[in-house]
Amino acid sequence: MKLFYEVIYRYFRAPWDIGAREELVSLVESGRLKPCRAIDLGCGTGENAIYLAQKGFDVTGVDYAEAAIEKARVRARETGVQVNFIVDDLTNLRHVSGTFDFMLDYGVLDDLRLHQREPYLHNMLPLSHLGSRYLLWGFEYPMRWWERFVPFYDIPFYPGEIEERFGEYFEIERIAGKVDYSKMAARLRSLFADAERRSAMRSWLMSLNGAITFSVIAFLTFLGRAFMDWRYEYPYQDPAGNWDTPGALIYMGLAGGWLWGLLAAARGSRRGLIGCLIAVLLLDVAFALATYFFFCPPWTGCTGWPNAWSWNWSNLISGAIAAVALSFQLRQGKLKQPTG
Repeated sequence: MKLFYEVIYRYFRAPWDIGAREELVSLVESGRLKPCRAIDLGCGTGENAIYLAQKGFDVTGVDYAEAAIEKARVRARETGVQVNFIVDDLTNLRHVSGTFDFMLDYGVLDDLRLHQREPYLHNMLPLSHLGSRYLLWGFEYPMRWWERFVPFYDIPFYPGEIEERFGEYFEIERIAGKVDYSKMAARLRSLFADAERRSAMRSWLMSLNGAITFSVIAFLTFLGRAFMDWRYEYPYQDPAGNWDTPGALIYMGLAGGWLWGLLAAARGSRRGLIGCLIAVLLLDVAFALATYFFFCPPWTGCTGWPNAWSWNWSNLISGAIAAVALSFQLRQGKLKQPTG
């Protein structure tokens, strides 16, 4: 996932990059949260950290994506505030020391896999002291059955998880409740009802940015499929493990070539686009179709490894969409540099 965030932050504007968050602003403006030593855990491009610095806080921002920290430092300089931005991993902190009066996490902990959440807690708690406050934002609900089969689906907090993990260390107060989905539906309707916005969305879908974004998604589904092959298919087909190393090297070579194509395409290279298109058609579309019709046809009773068909359909759908977007870009002739 680190690669995904590096690509998003370096070449695009992330969808969650929307300015200082409402709950944080409310706490500061109401006076409940006063200037103090603060740390933004998973700061991204630094918008929350910069807002706090503007309000007189002594702020440190941490993120494991170097591209995000680079943008955050530029924004801080342009804004004229001092923030200590650090590249570090929240599950294995090496460069952050001391304690903080206020800690902030917007959507980082619930973006971690379940096995990563305990290391996060072990690294976060030493940053606190008696009286420290911790603002945590995330999604909490029981996972629906179908969500367990969706590759790269973020695992929400299960009901009671926050109390279970933090109840021993913090007095927990909920300052936000359920999401009003009716308001979200109304906002979506207004989004698509606006002709100018529809035109902007259509332009993005037909742009180089859109093609690369779809290609990144297809690339990630390929990596997931490669891991599942290594985890389940190799031991079944080759119990002795003779093909473990050659197979891993082949997948690494394919992934490296595709990644080169993505990075080159992001800089407007036609060769990069052609490389991405070939990779998408061969490694996602063709391989998914071959699996369905030849390697493991479902009508023969073949089930494959766990969640195999979820991955197969993810490969096919994401690859097909990316192939269409890349083909459209190649037909345009003249390429333009993507804008963030």
